[in-house]
Amino acid sequence: MAEEGRPDRQRWSDPLASASLPAGPSARQDGGGASDRAAAEAAGGASQLAAAEESGGRRRGARLRSGERPGGQTGPASPWRLAALVAASIALLALAGFGRLPGLAGGSAGGLGSSSGSGEPAWADRSLDPKRLTIGYVKDSPRVLLREDEALRQAAAAAGVKLAWREYADSSALVQAVQSGEADFGEADDAALASLHEAGDGLRALAAEPSNPQAYAIVAREGSEPGDVAWLRGRTIGYVPRSNSHALLLQALRQAGLSEAEVELRPLSPAELIRSFRKGSLDAWAAQEPELTRLESLDDRVLADGQAIAGAVGLRELLLTTAENEASRGELLEAVVWAYGMQDEYLLRDYHDAAERLSEQTDVTHLQWLRLFERKSFGTAPLLPGIQAEEQRLADALAELGLRASPIDMTELLRAPE
Repeated sequence: MAEEGRPDRQRWSDPLASASLPAGPSARQDGGGASDRAAAEAAGGASQLAAAEESGGRRRGARLRSGERPGGQTGPASPWRLAALVAASIALLALAGFGRLPGLAGGSAGGLGSSSGSGEPAWADRSLDPKRLTIGYVKDSPRVLLREDEALRQAAAAAGVKLAWREYADSSALVQAVQSGEADFGEADDAALASLHEAGDGLRALAAEPSNPQAYAIVAREGSEPGDVAWLRGRTIGYVPRSNSHALLLQALRQAGLSEAEVELRPLSPAELIRSFRKGSLDAWAAQEPELTRLESLDDRVLADGQAIAGAVGLRELLLTTAENEASRGELLEAVVWAYGMQDEYLLRDYHDAAERLSEQTDVTHLQWLRLFERKSFGTAPLLPGIQAEEQRLADALAELGLRASPIDMTELLRAPE
C-alpha cells in the first residue's frame, strides 16, 4: 500500500528495458487511496490522478542500487553508466509544414551562436578558469538545493576547484552562458539546446533527464474546455521563446489545424508569463514546470499537454558542459552528474522535505511543489542511442520550424556513454 499522504509519483522507466532494470520498489499500482486523493486534490491534482486511474496504472521505475560513487565513495551507481535506463521511445510526427517559430525566423536570432562583428563566433575566445567551476541553473529550479550539497563541495575541493552558482531566467540564457564560457555546466531544455547549438561551439551533453510530457502544457483562461485547442483561434498566447513549451504550442496549433496567422503569439520571459496571467492580459499561455503549476489554478484550464499532442518533440532536459571542461575536468563532472542523479532520488523519496526546503528558496509554494512532483518524472540517464536519435530528430524538426537557419548534425554535442 502507498505511504500515507503521498502524492502520485512519476518515476521514469523504459518499457523496452524493464526486464533488465535492477530490482527495486516501483510506483504504486492500486489506483490510490483516500489519503492519496486528498493530498493530490489539496495540491490541485485531481484531474491528473483521475487520468492516471483511467489509463490503468502509472509509470514504473526502479531506484538506483549501491555502487561506487565518483571519487571512490560508496553510494548509488553512477546513473549514466546504468545502461538499463534507456529513454522511452517516442514516435515523432512528421513535422513538415509547421511553419516558422514566431519572432525567431532566421536561425540563431541573435544568440551567442552567431558571429560577432569581427567575424569570429562568440565562443571563439572562450576561456576556462582552472580554479572555478560555475554551475548555471534556471530560476525556481529544484537544483537550487544543490548549492548546499556538501559532498559536491568536497569533490570540487579535492580537485582544487571552487564551485560557483549562477541563476538564469530560462534555458536559452543558460545554454548561451555555457556556450560563451560564462557558465561551465547546467541543465537546459533540449529544444533550447538544439536550437542554439552550432557546429564548432564545443557544447557537450553529458546526460539526460526523462521525457516529461505532463510538465509542458497550454493553459487557457476561463471559458475554454480541456482538449479544445481550436478555442485559441483569434486569441493571444504567451510563450517563452525556444522553450520546450514553445515547441509544444506550435505542435498543438498544427494538430488543431490552426496557422500562426490565426493566432497572436507573444514572446515573454518566465516572469512576464506569470505577471500576464495574474493580470489576465492574455488569453492563453504555453507553460512548463514550475510556471505551469503556478498558472494552473483551475484544473479545467489545461487545453493540452505533451501527452495530448501526438509525437510531441522537445519534452526533456539535458545536462551540458563544454569540450574544454569535459577534457580537463572529467572526473569532477562525473561527480556533478552523480549529484544531480542523487537529488532526483531525493525528490522522489523525501518529497515533503524537498517541497518545504524549495518553498523557502523559490517563488513556488510547498503545495505547488507537491503538485509538480505529482506530474513530473525525475531521473538521470546516459545518452544511449534512443535518446541520441530523439535529439537528432528534434534538431531536424527545429530546422523545419525555422528555429534554426539550417539543419545540424548533433553527434558532436551528444556524448555516448562509456
